[in-house]
Amino acid sequence: MNGVVKNQLYRQIVDSLVNRDVKQTFDIPSSVVRVSVEKETYPVQKPSANTPGDMIVSEYCKKGTEPSTVSTRYNKLDTPKNLSLTETDKKVTLNWGSVAQPKTTSLDYFKSYYKVLYAQHIEEKFAEMQAANGAFGYAIMENGNQIDFTTNTSYSLNKREYDAVYTVRAMYQNNGITQSADSNAVSVTGKKKPIEPDDYEVTNTSSSRSAKVNSELLNLTGGVTVKDPDGKDITKDCDIIASNCSPESGCELDSSNDSAKFTEKGEYTISISVSYKGTELPSPKSITVTVTE
Repeated sequence: MNGVVKNQLYRQIVDSLVNRDVKQTFDIPSSVVRVSVEKETYPVQKPSANTPGDMIVSEYCKKGTEPSTVSTRYNKLDTPKNLSLTETDKKVTLNWGSVAQPKTTSLDYFKSYYKVLYAQHIEEKFAEMQAANGAFGYAIMENGNQIDFTTNTSYSLNKREYDAVYTVRAMYQNNGITQSADSNAVSVTGKKKPIEPDDYEVTNTSSSRSAKVNSELLNLTGGVTVKDPDGKDITKDCDIIASNCSPESGCELDSSNDSAKFTEKGEYTISISVSYKGTELPSPKSITVTVTE
């Protein structure tokens, strides 16, 4: 019963001293300054340019006692040096110089620096940090994208069908915040697949045509287009020839062999061939022309 009376009395005293309807403010004395510091540093240190935003907090210090040391925990790792490349017909091998792991992630440093902050839980906290960071090693970069991670200073991969530029970054496998800048770049020319006639695209949008007897010349190959393996239109650079249209059949080809005049009605099958720089390409084998009076 006495405890209840005490609590009621305490609330009455507090309510008489504090107006809960008015926002309370605190005037910072001129002898105190507000500073940004990095969390989990002891003694407290200033954040570095690479410290994540969620690891920066504000603290109040007496003027003249503000922290002057900048934390190195999130500093960028050193860049791997002397990346080189060797290649065979099938393999590419990269080699580079090792990068020293920062001492701030060693158990000895951790125990020394955090002995007050974590006390008897220090080894548990160290294990948490290691799990969060993951292994220390190197990211293998191909054409600007990470393709793998290794703890070695050598890496082999199958030679690509395409040209490739390789770099290497030092990093912790699970934590990219401190990853280094790219090493020097090395490049390799991919295995070039010989271009085959089937790699070209030949189409004919006018495989069926119509004409009238003794009408003007009918262009037979105007609907044929040719694109190279990169999709570029190369029709004007190709030889496109219409054939097998003889006078006996009522069809007269002109001297350029791409147009014809028909002297008899009926249905005519005209052969088409396409070549590019002397190589015959897959092409529309024929077009059909229906001739009426």
